[in-house]
Amino acid sequence: MVGRAAAGRAGLLTGSVLLALGTLAASMATYSTSSTSAASLATSSCYYRATVQRGSTTSTTNGITSVTITAVDTAKSFLMFTTRHNSNRPVASEIGGRLASSTTLEFRRDTDEGAPATMTIEWSVVSYVCGVTVQRGSVVQTGTTVDVTITAVPSAAQAFVLWSKNVAPADQTWDGNDPVIGDLTSTTNLQFRSDAANSGHTIWWEVVAFADASMIRVQRGTSSLTGGATSATFTTASTFDASRTFLLVGWRGPATTNMASSLLRGQLTAPSTVTIDRAAGTYDLSEVAYQAVELFDGTLVRTSSLTFTPTILGTGVPFAAMDLSRTTAFASTQTGGGQNGGLSDYTADDVVGTAAFTLAITSATNVSVLRAFSGGTTSVAFYTVSWGLA
Repeated sequence: MVGRAAAGRAGLLTGSVLLALGTLAASMATYSTSSTSAASLATSSCYYRATVQRGSTTSTTNGITSVTITAVDTAKSFLMFTTRHNSNRPVASEIGGRLASSTTLEFRRDTDEGAPATMTIEWSVVSYVCGVTVQRGSVVQTGTTVDVTITAVPSAAQAFVLWSKNVAPADQTWDGNDPVIGDLTSTTNLQFRSDAANSGHTIWWEVVAFADASMIRVQRGTSSLTGGATSATFTTASTFDASRTFLLVGWRGPATTNMASSLLRGQLTAPSTVTIDRAAGTYDLSEVAYQAVELFDGTLVRTSSLTFTPTILGTGVPFAAMDLSRTTAFASTQTGGGQNGGLSDYTADDVVGTAAFTLAITSATNVSVLRAFSGGTTSVAFYTVSWGLA
């Protein structure tokens, strides 16, 4: 591992300068198969036209960064966010986010750095009128398995888990207490699993549940990546439609300075296949897990993946026109800094930012995908999700 200070970090793209897609490898999901038809909804439905607020901020200090939003019902709204950063310390690559009140977001970062490295945050708040309930809270990472009792959700297949975390202020290295898997093990139990505990780490979580079983189907799976394996393939019990399904991936593993073995990408690779992969298999990952969230409430999901060569920091990705009032953008992997992660072949140091991306919707037809550290060839799978019925 090189020195703890950021070494040789490349500058960010500025203004509206974005690289053309011709400099990157890009792909789009094209299949559209499902065993369940999308529901027919009237404009009076609970799921009619969910609304989204979006914005950006930066964390440049120890403590809480607050953002004021238009008032929402916190019991029917949830926060998603992405971050980019270029530090080799967890205190500048993990940050806890929460909907603190009906009008306030908080991003908490605990660090002992005198001049904290900048973390850029792109956030979205999704709000439903009814039919969706959101529970949230925080828990200290006191063990390798931490259970949280929640109010019963209708079914584990009707709920998904979002999480982020802030770490101990003096945390120096990416190790077994950093990557975490969040999972529903029953209708009343939320579980977080890691390879090591650290009572200085706090996990911030949300459980998003749909009341109507015909509006959502969440499929889950877990495996490991050992013996040099670089990918795990899962066959889901039911086929899914890529135009309304997104993936959330987590993992747990050991201390490592080899980001090629630790950082993951999750993809829907066929109508009943989930693939989680990494760039190298030098270290064993004791568990990789996914949530495949399929929505039948009119939600539209567009899926894409990008591969960045070592000198590339970002690009704009064109899409068919989106309804900006109800659309978010995020990556498949939850790293501790939101839904922002991909894979990378970078091996020189534990800079998670090699595959940490912000995704910002810059117009009805464009998403900006940016990272802050240019080391390594990096791939990210990401989604633009237009929530609810158009």
